[in-house]
This record gives sequence, structure tokens and C-alpha cells, in this order.
Amino acid sequence: MQIDKTIIEKFLQGRCTPEEARKLHRYLNDHPGLIREWFGKDWEEAGAGPAVDSQHAAGMYHIIEERIHGPQRRLLRALPWAAVAAAITGLCIWLAQPTGQQATAPVQLAVVDTVVRSAPAVSWRQQQNTSGRPMKLNLPDGSQVSLSPDALIKYAPGFDTDKREIHVEGEASFNVAQEKNRPFTVYAGGLATTALGTSFRISTTASSVRVQLLTGKVVVKAIRKTLPGWKKDVYLLPGQHLKYDVVNSLVKLSGTGKELQDIPSPATAPDPVDTPQQMVFDNTPLPEVFNKLKAHYNLSIEYTAKELEGLSFTGTIFYTDSLPILLQAIGRMNDLAVTSIPTGFSITKANRE
Repeated sequence: MQIDKTIIEKFLQGRCTPEEARKLHRYLNDHPGLIREWFGKDWEEAGAGPAVDSQHAAGMYHIIEERIHGPQRRLLRALPWAAVAAAITGLCIWLAQPTGQQATAPVQLAVVDTVVRSAPAVSWRQQQNTSGRPMKLNLPDGSQVSLSPDALIKYAPGFDTDKREIHVEGEASFNVAQEKNRPFTVYAGGLATTALGTSFRISTTASSVRVQLLTGKVVVKAIRKTLPGWKKDVYLLPGQHLKYDVVNSLVKLSGTGKELQDIPSPATAPDPVDTPQQMVFDNTPLPEVFNKLKAHYNLSIEYTAKELEGLSFTGTIFYTDSLPILLQAIGRMNDLAVTSIPTGFSITKANRE
């Protein structure tokens, strides 16, 4: 089917078949500039004509409303470009009539605005760290993000009612606000990491994607089922790292030296225990946690026992993990402030004033 200006007029007059309408929609999607090329001059001249009385304007608006809400209403909503083209064509045909039958510019704008709103575009909020040092951000749901230099995140303002989705480029750490009915998912480098309430870090480069779980629980999935080298969803334990090698199509967990298929699934994996490489905590009071960390890292961790009453930590910590990062993660989960001092670190209640 040859696509030209007359096809749009045919569509407006209701003489297009569904197949012709679909072809028109696809063609205009591939060649959006044709709208301006075909109707730009008419559009620019639309406001040049003399004004008419409100009776004629209301009559034309009623005709267009009938066209929008008539039998082709569903088709118009499904074809946003065709709807815009139809609105413009109707305007051009109308302007060619005698002056007494023309409408005013406000009616033109109202018609186009109504059509466009029937298929709203998705808007994203994008934030990038250009400061050269880590930048902390608060998300609409109360979750916190630490963006490394040059890292970028993108998300829908306010999130959806049933899910929270973030897109990441670079490295970012997340402290996720708990919402059981609204999963928190981070998309990065072909992988989707989903958490309900936890803290984790994601780092992406051209050759790899790395996910590190600090506390809680996450599941890492491939966005595409055909992702090379990816065989199944991965559930991370606290302290574990997952690395996906884009170049070699290889998935590995930290400290195992094995490919993913050699690692037991969550249903059969044994409960973690203390080893020479890690220490495991299960609802352990924070004073006990800090004392063990202080002994291992040989640094002072100062705190007031009364401020830590009722606070605990569950997770696995590897002896090779960074103490400042661990303390910051534990602090965020318990509303504590971590301050560096000459002998080590000081833990206090966060000041929320």
C-alpha cells in the first residue's frame, strides 16, 4: 500500500480497513517527520484566519469529539501517530471551507491536546553523579542510594503502585525500604536484582556486572531468557558476590571458584556457619556484632550500649570485606550514624532533625 497524504484523509473519513490503519500506524512510526512535511504549512497557517463565533467553534469541536469517541475510538487510542495525523488533517480540511465555518485557534489546541493525552509518554527521572565523590540520594519510597562517581540511575517518579524499578549504569549501593507488596528491582547490564528489604551494591562495566549483597536477601535474574551463560535465577546470601562476565558469558559467585551450576540451590544449600573466611550472625545483638568486628579488624568501634538496645543483625560477613562499608550498611539498616575517628569508628543514633 502506498502511503501518502490521501491515506490519512481516508482514515479520517472512516474508509480505511483495519489492515490499512495498522500499516499507516507502522509507517508513521518509522517516518515521524512526514507529519510535519505533509501538514506543517497548514498547521503554521492555522492561526492566520479570522476568528469565528463561539457557535461555529462549538459545532466543530462537537464533530471532532464524535469522531474521537465514535466506532473508531479504540483504534485511535491504539494508534497515537494516526490519531495526531487525523486531528491535523481534519483541521486542514476544515480551514479550506468558507470563513464562516472555521474554528478558532483554541479549539485546534484543545483537539490535539485531547488526542495526545490518550497515549501519555513514560517519563523518567534521571540522576547522575558528576561530583567526583560518592553522592547519597533519597528515593520516593524512602530507599537510599549511594552513587559512585559517574554513575547514573533512572526511575519513574513516585514508582508504580505494585513495583519499584531502577535502571543503573556504573556503581551504586542501595539500602531498600521494606515494602512486601512492592518489590524493588534494579536493572543493570542485562540482569535484574530484586529485593524486598535489604542493602546491596551493583557495579556495571562494559565487560561485567557485579552484585554484592550486604544484608537481607536478593534474587538475581536475567532480563532476557537467552542471556549467554545464564542458566537459572541466583539467590544471594549476605556477603556473597555475583559476577557476570559479559565477554566470556560466565557466572560466578565470590569465594567459590566454581561456575554457577556447581553451586547448590537455595533449597539444598546448608546454613552458613563461621569459618576461617567468614563470620555468621543470626539475629545477633549489635554490641556483640561490633565487638567481633573490633577484634578481627583490630580497630576501635565505640558505641553506647543503651542506644543499641533491641537492635540486631543477621548476615554473613567475609573477613576480606571492607569494615567502613559493613558498618555503613549495618548503620543504615538500624538508623545509626557511623563516624570515622582517629582510632576507628564511632556509632551513634542518627540525627533526624
